Amino acid sequence: MTTGIPRGLREFAAAGPCDAVVQRVGLDTVELVLIDAAGDWVPAVFESTDRARAVGEALGAAVHDGWTEDLSKRVGTRDAWSDPQGRRRGL
Repeated sequence: MTTGIPRGLREFAAAGPCDAVVQRVGLDTVELVLIDAAGDWVPAVFESTDRARAVGEALGAAVHDGWTEDLSKRVGTRDAWSDPQGRRRGL
């Protein structure tokens, strides 16, 4: 099931193993956050928890309902914006 999966998510997942966090972000929206081993991450918003979970599973990610302590630490340890060699996804 790659139909309807944003290209950015497919490319991120293809680069290596990743985890996925599913979290509600609004009344009718759910965010799927893919996180790689280095702590880099990429988000996408979906209309339901089931759809977000299905996309994460289709990409081969280990899907988590909410943040685990390990994932929080992994994402929080690298501050790409303060590191001159850091990755700047938004630019």
